[in-house]
Amino acid sequence: MKEKIIDCHGMTCPQPLMACRKCIEAEAPDSLKVLVDDAAALENVTRYLKAAQMPPKRPLRQLRTTPALFRTRVSVGA
Repeated sequence: MKEKIIDCHGMTCPQPLMACRKCIEAEAPDSLKVLVDDAAALENVTRYLKAAQMPPKRPLRQLRTTPALFRTRVSVGA
């Protein structure tokens, strides 16, 4: 299984969304882990993934170690 991690720390919208889109289109990973530290970016990335028929497998959640950091994992493709 090919998993890609996208670290979007410090990025503001629309940069995290564009990074996800670019990765999905260029690399076609089996799964994608997205790390963001901005609530608006989290919402926009989630909305994009749902619209692209790639809803997160796990609920979006805050990491316990870093309160301002969020992550999710999505399946890409079949």
